[in-house]
Amino acid sequence: MTQPTRQPRRSKAGFTLAELMLTVMILLLVALVSATGISTAVQVYRRAVDKANAPVLLSTAVSELRNKLSTAVEIESCSGTEVTFRSSTTKKTTLSQDDDGINIIDYQTELTGSGTDLGAASSSVRSLIPPLFANQSRQKDIKVSWTNIALVTDSNNVVTGVTVTGLKVTAGEDEETKAELEDPLFIKLIARNVKAPNASAPVGP
Repeated sequence: MTQPTRQPRRSKAGFTLAELMLTVMILLLVALVSATGISTAVQVYRRAVDKANAPVLLSTAVSELRNKLSTAVEIESCSGTEVTFRSSTTKKTTLSQDDDGINIIDYQTELTGSGTDLGAASSSVRSLIPPLFANQSRQKDIKVSWTNIALVTDSNNVVTGVTVTGLKVTAGEDEETKAELEDPLFIKLIARNVKAPNASAPVGP
């Protein structure tokens, strides 16, 4: 007589609590390492992009400064950190520097009263950095700055040009230098007999 076959008994053993905790810890460790690697990769990518864009941005800044300052027909003030002038295309422009870099202030109306009061609504402020290289989220990470800006005058106190020293592009919270002009930038004025600040109009050729 044939004996009935017995089905093998299934083991009821499962994972222990220690094994589950070890598995969870390993998964968390893998996730942490992956997140750190991604963050590092993003930082390396941003630095590479900043380094690649810096020379172009510096060249753009030089062109913008030349276009603005070379057309000046009157210099109102120059303090070393900012310069205010009038040109044939705008009534008044100020190039100033703050913690975010060099800014361009274009005034739309003439000064009122004694010539020192000008409402904020009559001016527009924009960064020297073009939007192509710095969007709103990166605007404060990349900036163009200078060490000093000074007027160049002749023996008759006629302003012949403007010298910008230490023009550079920095990026990141530590303001790492990405590109810098080795020599001072001299910008020659197109107009002749440009008045120096607080000076009478010189007589020249």
